Amino acid sequence: MLGVARPRGGCVSVTIEASDLPAAPPVEASAALAAAVARQEIRRGLAAPASPATATRQILTAQDPRDAGARAAWWALSGGAPSAPPERWATALGLPPSADPPRPAAPGEAGSRLFEAELGRALAAGAQPALERRTLIERGQGEVWVLLASPCGVAEEGVYDAGATALAALAAVQTRRRELDVTIEPWITADAVGVIAHAPFRDDRETPAELGRRVASAAARTVAATTLGPEALTLARAAALEHLERLSGGRAAALEAFASAVAPDHPSWIEPFGVWDRVASGALETVQLRWQALATGPLRLAVLANADASQAAAAGEAAERWLAPRLAPRGCASPDGAVVPRPGHHDARLPAGTPLSQAVVGARLPAAREAAGATRDLAELTVAALNGEGGLLAAALGAAAPPAADAAPARRQLAARASARVLGGTRAAALAVEIRAPSAELDEATARVKELLAGLAQRATDADLDRAEALVARRERDALAEPRRRLIHLWSGRAPRTPPAKATLTAWRAFLASALGADAIVTVEARPD
Repeated sequence: MLGVARPRGGCVSVTIEASDLPAAPPVEASAALAAAVARQEIRRGLAAPASPATATRQILTAQDPRDAGARAAWWALSGGAPSAPPERWATALGLPPSADPPRPAAPGEAGSRLFEAELGRALAAGAQPALERRTLIERGQGEVWVLLASPCGVAEEGVYDAGATALAALAAVQTRRRELDVTIEPWITADAVGVIAHAPFRDDRETPAELGRRVASAAARTVAATTLGPEALTLARAAALEHLERLSGGRAAALEAFASAVAPDHPSWIEPFGVWDRVASGALETVQLRWQALATGPLRLAVLANADASQAAAAGEAAERWLAPRLAPRGCASPDGAVVPRPGHHDARLPAGTPLSQAVVGARLPAAREAAGATRDLAELTVAALNGEGGLLAAALGAAAPPAADAAPARRQLAARASARVLGGTRAAALAVEIRAPSAELDEATARVKELLAGLAQRATDADLDRAEALVARRERDALAEPRRRLIHLWSGRAPRTPPAKATLTAWRAFLASALGADAIVTVEARPD
């Protein structure tokens, strides 16, 4: 790169060289994209406020005092002309000689014409926003928070690459774990995958705009990364497998069988980290292509600024620099056909030596998108009613109250524990109860949980609903005290509910009856080999 200052104006020259010609797209298209990016960067540099440090550095680095004096005089005379003509750009493409004989050019497809057309296309794309932006100003917040993610999530994953997107996000973050003194972490859900970046002021000299640009640049550089190393993939695979095992025991076998039964063709729609075998064998090329596909699709940026709107704008512009121009952005895939669950009983095997057997009992939630929010809220209420001390699961697995004289004998207390959670996202979701018990008690524990779920629509009371709503409200209140959750709500377009909307017992029971019917229940039992 070369810059020349003149008494009236100046010029900038950039030379871009490639070691290899691209294999897939025409070289004119790749060269035009590189030229458009260079032109954008030159314009940004020219539009930035003049820095006296630039001239000072040029003067002080002169070894000969005569050169220093000449440079000082030259910089004193140079400057922008008040009536300067508009910018003039010249772009030339040079190609190495080809060993192939020349072919006649098709009409309008001569090399210079094709390059000119591709350059115009790239420049037009660069003028369009590359990101959907959402901002929230919280003055006095200790850090600036940025979430850059694809709303496609794991939509494109099937049976054979379940978990590839999560692996890609983990590997990309491993590659740039501490970028520009910014903390970067993956954000992986069924509906969205990307990165969260945050950092405080570096020192008292850093301006709010500089902080916003630093944090957003780190996030965008992570998403725009085109190369993931084998070491990063190894660390990412270890983290993903550890997450799956921590979530659902040895090799996550029970969870895999449950996800495959609820969403047979898309198990990662239920568990976005995928299934054990696919994660353990994920190839670097597959993971890298998945991350590149995510970066070329729709992207949304949420900025939790701690100063003002100009800081948020600076963050958005910094992220755009790494992601524009976007010549042909991809949309989110819309897989054909409905997801048809396979209810009933399924078996799985745990690794030898696993101390406890497992079971997962649950059902897919109604998939109507127009009611997805209400369905999710009612499912979360159900989870709160089932879990915890004094919850319905504890009562089902524990000893029953002393019966009346003419009642059946009380059931014994089982050495089993169970917990419920909601899995998946808007494409497919499920309410699942995981049970861990000694092998001799697994059948009885599973039967009790199935009995509880089947009769919940009739047995749920106002007391159960009040307890569940109090737990959900407290959890939501505690979560919103943390900026990460507020950032995720901003990105998702979800307004915090204070207090949460009150559900009626009639609506809750109707949901339970539709979601947990006997013909919809999926049961997975997993025992050690």
